[in-house]
Amino acid sequence: MTDKLDIILEKLDKVSSDVTKISSDQKEMRGEINTLSSNQEAMRGEINTLSSNQEAMRGEINTLSSNQEAMRSELKSLSNEVGTLSSNQFEMKEDIKTLLIKVQEQHIENINSDDFILKSLQELKESVRFINHRQADNELEINNIKKLKQYEGQ
Repeated sequence: MTDKLDIILEKLDKVSSDVTKISSDQKEMRGEINTLSSNQEAMRGEINTLSSNQEAMRGEINTLSSNQEAMRSELKSLSNEVGTLSSNQFEMKEDIKTLLIKVQEQHIENINSDDFILKSLQELKESVRFINHRQADNELEINNIKKLKQYEGQ
Protein backbone atom coordinates (compact mmCIF):
# COMPACT_ATOMS: atom_id res chain seq x y z
CA MET A 1 0.00 0.00 0.00
CA THR A 2 2.81 2.27 0.57
CA ASP A 3 3.63 1.90 -3.04
CA LYS A 4 0.23 3.02 -3.97
CA LEU A 5 0.44 5.82 -1.50
CA ASP A 6 3.78 6.84 -2.86
CA ILE A 7 2.37 6.85 -6.36
CA ILE A 8 -0.57 8.91 -5.22
CA LEU A 9 1.77 11.28 -3.40
CA GLU A 10 3.91 11.52 -6.47
CA LYS A 11 0.90 12.25 -8.57
CA LEU A 12 -0.26 14.76 -5.98
CA ASP A 13 3.16 16.43 -6.01
CA LYS A 14 3.00 16.55 -9.75
CA VAL A 15 -0.53 17.98 -9.67
CA SER A 16 0.57 20.43 -6.96
CA SER A 17 3.55 21.40 -9.08
CA ASP A 18 1.29 21.81 -12.11
CA VAL A 19 -1.14 23.92 -10.05
CA THR A 20 1.75 26.08 -8.84
CA LYS A 21 3.01 26.45 -12.37
CA ILE A 22 -0.47 27.25 -13.65
CA SER A 23 -0.94 29.70 -10.80
CA SER A 24 2.39 31.31 -11.62
CA ASP A 25 1.47 31.45 -15.30
CA GLN A 26 -1.89 32.91 -14.35
CA LYS A 27 -0.20 35.63 -12.25
CA GLU A 28 2.20 36.34 -15.07
CA MET A 29 -0.72 36.57 -17.50
CA ARG A 30 -2.59 38.84 -15.05
CA GLY A 31 0.51 41.10 -14.99
CA GLU A 32 0.62 41.16 -18.77
CA ILE A 33 -3.13 41.88 -18.88
CA ASN A 34 -2.63 44.76 -16.41
CA THR A 35 0.28 46.07 -18.52
CA LEU A 36 -1.83 45.84 -21.66
CA SER A 37 -4.73 47.56 -19.88
CA SER A 38 -2.52 50.44 -18.72
CA ASN A 39 -1.01 50.68 -22.21
CA GLN A 40 -4.52 50.72 -23.62
CA GLU A 41 -5.50 53.54 -21.20
CA ALA A 42 -2.39 55.49 -22.20
CA MET A 43 -3.30 55.01 -25.85
CA ARG A 44 -6.85 56.21 -25.15
CA GLY A 45 -5.36 59.31 -23.52
CA GLU A 46 -3.13 59.89 -26.55
CA ILE A 47 -6.12 59.35 -28.87
CA ASN A 48 -8.14 61.90 -26.85
CA THR A 49 -5.22 64.35 -27.02
CA LEU A 50 -4.91 63.80 -30.76
CA SER A 51 -8.66 64.29 -31.18
CA SER A 52 -8.48 67.55 -29.23
CA ASN A 53 -5.55 68.69 -31.35
CA GLN A 54 -7.43 67.71 -34.48
CA GLU A 55 -10.45 69.77 -33.38
CA ALA A 56 -8.20 72.75 -32.63
CA MET A 57 -6.62 72.40 -36.07
CA ARG A 58 -10.07 72.28 -37.68
CA GLY A 59 -10.89 75.51 -35.86
CA GLU A 60 -7.69 77.08 -37.16
CA ILE A 61 -8.48 75.87 -40.69
CA ASN A 62 -11.94 77.42 -40.45
CA THR A 63 -10.43 80.70 -39.22
CA LEU A 64 -7.87 80.69 -42.02
CA SER A 65 -10.58 79.92 -44.56
CA SER A 66 -12.74 82.82 -43.38
CA ASN A 67 -9.67 85.11 -43.40
CA GLN A 68 -8.92 83.94 -46.92
CA GLU A 69 -12.47 84.75 -47.99
CA ALA A 70 -12.21 88.21 -46.44
CA MET A 71 -8.92 88.76 -48.28
CA ARG A 72 -10.48 87.63 -51.55
CA SER A 73 -13.32 90.07 -51.02
CA GLU A 74 -10.89 92.89 -50.25
CA LEU A 75 -8.78 91.97 -53.29
CA LYS A 76 -11.87 92.05 -55.48
CA SER A 77 -12.77 95.47 -54.09
CA LEU A 78 -9.25 96.74 -54.73
CA SER A 79 -9.35 95.31 -58.24
CA ASN A 80 -12.59 97.20 -58.90
CA GLU A 81 -11.00 100.39 -57.56
CA VAL A 82 -7.98 99.90 -59.83
CA GLY A 83 -10.33 99.47 -62.79
CA THR A 84 -12.17 102.67 -61.87
CA LEU A 85 -8.89 104.54 -61.44
CA SER A 86 -7.66 103.23 -64.77
CA SER A 87 -10.77 104.47 -66.58
CA ASN A 88 -10.51 107.81 -64.73
CA GLN A 89 -6.88 108.04 -65.80
CA PHE A 90 -7.86 107.49 -69.42
CA GLU A 91 -10.52 110.22 -69.16
CA MET A 92 -8.02 112.57 -67.52
CA LYS A 93 -5.50 111.93 -70.31
CA GLU A 94 -8.14 112.84 -72.86
CA ASP A 95 -9.02 116.00 -70.89
CA ILE A 96 -5.33 116.93 -70.70
CA LYS A 97 -4.94 116.47 -74.45
CA THR A 98 -7.98 118.71 -75.04
CA LEU A 99 -6.63 121.35 -72.65
CA LEU A 100 -3.20 121.19 -74.27
CA ILE A 101 -4.72 121.86 -77.68
CA LYS A 102 -6.71 124.80 -76.27
CA VAL A 103 -3.62 126.19 -74.49
CA GLN A 104 -1.60 125.93 -77.69
CA GLU A 105 -4.34 127.77 -79.57
CA GLN A 106 -4.42 130.47 -76.88
CA HIS A 107 -0.64 130.69 -76.98
CA ILE A 108 -0.71 131.28 -80.71
CA GLU A 109 -3.43 133.95 -80.24
CA ASN A 110 -1.35 135.59 -77.48
CA ILE A 111 1.72 135.63 -79.71
CA ASN A 112 -0.32 137.22 -82.50
CA SER A 113 -1.75 139.77 -80.03
CA ASP A 114 1.73 140.56 -78.69
CA ASP A 115 3.01 141.06 -82.23
CA PHE A 116 0.10 143.39 -82.99
CA ILE A 117 0.69 145.39 -79.78
CA LEU A 118 4.43 145.66 -80.47
CA LYS A 119 3.72 146.77 -84.00
CA SER A 120 1.21 149.37 -82.78
CA LEU A 121 3.67 150.63 -80.15
CA GLN A 122 6.40 150.89 -82.76
CA GLU A 123 4.08 152.92 -85.01
CA LEU A 124 3.09 155.12 -82.06
CA LYS A 125 6.73 155.60 -81.06
CA GLU A 126 7.61 156.63 -84.61
CA SER A 127 4.72 159.12 -84.76
CA VAL A 128 5.65 160.92 -81.53
CA ARG A 129 8.32 163.58 -81.90
CA PHE A 130 9.52 165.82 -79.14
CA ILE A 131 10.04 169.42 -80.07
CA ASN A 132 11.93 170.42 -76.98
CA HIS A 133 13.86 167.81 -75.03
CA ARG A 134 14.31 170.18 -72.12
CA GLN A 135 10.56 170.55 -71.78
CA ALA A 136 10.07 166.76 -71.92
CA ASP A 137 12.71 166.29 -69.21
CA ASN A 138 10.99 168.86 -67.01
CA GLU A 139 7.58 167.22 -67.47
CA LEU A 140 9.10 163.83 -66.56
CA GLU A 141 10.66 165.29 -63.42
CA ILE A 142 7.35 166.97 -62.41
CA ASN A 143 5.53 163.62 -62.85
CA ASN A 144 8.16 161.89 -60.72
CA ILE A 145 7.80 164.53 -57.97
CA LYS A 146 3.99 164.11 -58.02
CA LYS A 147 4.32 160.35 -57.70
CA LEU A 148 6.81 160.76 -54.83
CA LYS A 149 4.41 163.10 -52.98
CA GLN A 150 1.52 160.71 -53.52
CA TYR A 151 3.66 157.86 -52.23
CA GLU A 152 4.72 159.86 -49.14
CA GLY A 153 1.12 160.98 -48.52
CA GLN A 154 -0.10 157.42 -48.16
